[in-house]
Order: sequence, then C-alpha cells, then structure tokens
Amino acid sequence: MQQVWRLCPPQTTDSQLSYYRAAHRLHDIKEQLDNQTGVPGADPSPVIARLDELATWQPVDEAEWRTSDFWQWQETVREVTRMAVRFPVVTRPS
Repeated sequence: MQQVWRLCPPQTTDSQLSYYRAAHRLHDIKEQLDNQTGVPGADPSPVIARLDELATWQPVDEAEWRTSDFWQWQETVREVTRMAVRFPVVTRPS
C-alpha cells in the first residue's frame, strides 16, 4: 500500500484509486502489445477477456464519471482490443 501512496495524491478517493488500478492494468496490456512480447501465434482470448473486464469498469462513485471520461475510457479499451486481435502474440497476464 505504501507504493500506491506515492503514486496517488494524499487525499485519493476510492474512485480515483479504482481508476488508477484499472488504468495501470490497461497500460500494462498496451505496453505488452506495443513491445510485441509473449508467444507468437498464441490465442489472444485471455488478453481480450481482460480487456472486456476493463471495458465494463466503472468508478466506485459513478457521479464522478463524466460522459467525456467514459467515452475516452471506452475508446482506449477498444483501441487496445483491436491491437490484441491484430497482434495475437501477447497472452501474458498483467
């Protein structure tokens, strides 16, 4: 928990912490795809399943979730999902 504290502002809400965690998971997957690490020709379905979970992510306090934030989150997840389908070499769990 001490490491998370350094990454988050001192008065982090549950929604912010939830977002940081989800964004970190998404970033890890995207980084793997960008670097094309993993097993060539591997089944992309485990990565796509993790991305499907991230696509349904909602903040703890949905009142803080603005329409533009929602749209940007969904578009980013869709972009990374397209990458996973095009480059099915990354199946390592994040």
